Amino acid sequence: MMAEAWVRILFPIHFWLVARVLPWIAKRGSLVSLLAIMTPSENRRPYVGVPASAIIEAVIVDGRRAWRMRGRRCFREGLLAFLFLRLAGYAPVIHFGIEPASLAARPRGHCWITLAEACVLNPPSPGLLPLFSWDGQTTPKQFDSHDAELSLTYL
Repeated sequence: MMAEAWVRILFPIHFWLVARVLPWIAKRGSLVSLLAIMTPSENRRPYVGVPASAIIEAVIVDGRRAWRMRGRRCFREGLLAFLFLRLAGYAPVIHFGIEPASLAARPRGHCWITLAEACVLNPPSPGLLPLFSWDGQTTPKQFDSHDAELSLTYL
């Protein structure tokens, strides 16, 4: 009972802080280093018992009123969902892809989250070219010969 009350207080505060700091963290490094920062260790599970739907809802609500990273909403939402789903004990996978039609001008990236191979946040469009996926435990799974060290300005 006391643990549930603690989680109800801690989760929104922790979520708000991470959501506000994320834009500055995202500007400072490569995608691989950002994924490492946003991947908690296996023994950090303070939000076990929080439903995945509550986490996804918090991410979507926060995305509606984001001050920073508005042009990269799926990236912001994907990183937040990935982190907090892992902190709740789930095994999410964050996927990255690119719109092939956008390659002629400025490439447009997209990211989405899956749980148990079902898309739970920001489903990809049918023609999206997948680049790689990250489950938090293994080396990013790359598709074909695409580079995992993408510039964050395109996502």
